[in-house]
Amino acid sequence: MNRGDIANPYLAYGRLMGIYDRDYYKEAPRHSALSDWSAVTTLIAINVAVFLVEMFSDNNWIESHLGLRPNLFSHPWQAWQLLTHAFVHDSRSLQHILFNMIALWIFGVDVERIYGRKEFFRIYLAFAISAGLVWVTLETAAGHDLNGPGAVGASGAIMGIIFVYICHYPTRQFLLFFAIPVPAWMLGVIYVGLDFAGVVSPARDDNVAHFAHLGGALAGLVYFRTGWSLASLVPQRLPNWLRGRRPKLRVRRDDDRDDQNPYRSPTEMQNRVDELLEKISRQGEASLSDDERRELEEASRRLRNRR
Repeated sequence: MNRGDIANPYLAYGRLMGIYDRDYYKEAPRHSALSDWSAVTTLIAINVAVFLVEMFSDNNWIESHLGLRPNLFSHPWQAWQLLTHAFVHDSRSLQHILFNMIALWIFGVDVERIYGRKEFFRIYLAFAISAGLVWVTLETAAGHDLNGPGAVGASGAIMGIIFVYICHYPTRQFLLFFAIPVPAWMLGVIYVGLDFAGVVSPARDDNVAHFAHLGGALAGLVYFRTGWSLASLVPQRLPNWLRGRRPKLRVRRDDDRDDQNPYRSPTEMQNRVDELLEKISRQGEASLSDDERRELEEASRRLRNRR
């Protein structure tokens, strides 16, 4: 599938995957404040909330416990820090969280539009963990002080999102220093170049986790080229033995007709599905009735079986 098709599930349906696999079908809408937010908005809200708690706390507990420590390999029971460090920022620097959240908004909105809300969450968290693993590994290999300060901030995960964006839109123009137009690919070269320079010749007061940036960028490139990320190691659905039941087997012929399978022919089924997808396109997924949702589910199952 062309990656651009992912942004349009109505066109993608009937070509390579059934509508049962699409985000707009998988679950009936449950309206709440958070469920209506985009992934980017939700992540920004979480980061800002944690930052505010840090600011008004009397001690440094959040940063010291949720930040990523360089001695993680000798303290593997603190593995949660690989994820939590991406939601903690330096409470003494408003600039730290401000720039990160602006970058997440600028680049994340279009990436989420391509991959969808759920997948964006998965790859963002995977990029955060990847960036943390690279940072800890290279800090250890370089012989740096493993009892030194830890790493905090979302920049590793955001670098992954930025490089996915650059791979999709390499020629989009940005204003460097608000004055010099540069394409997105050149922006990526500048980012990587600055991080390599920071690794080779670190400034005395340099508090930037350059290894984490490079790890996030690498994770984003790998995901774009292969579709693989650390999130791929986590099954999206539990196996049947974990769910405590055996799979139900049933032989179903193409000409079967019952309450859940009202179609006599593939043509009739396709025509009905086209009507329902057009309705979604015009009125939104919430306009479907329960019976129409069941029709889409059954049509998708039949398509998968035929493939």
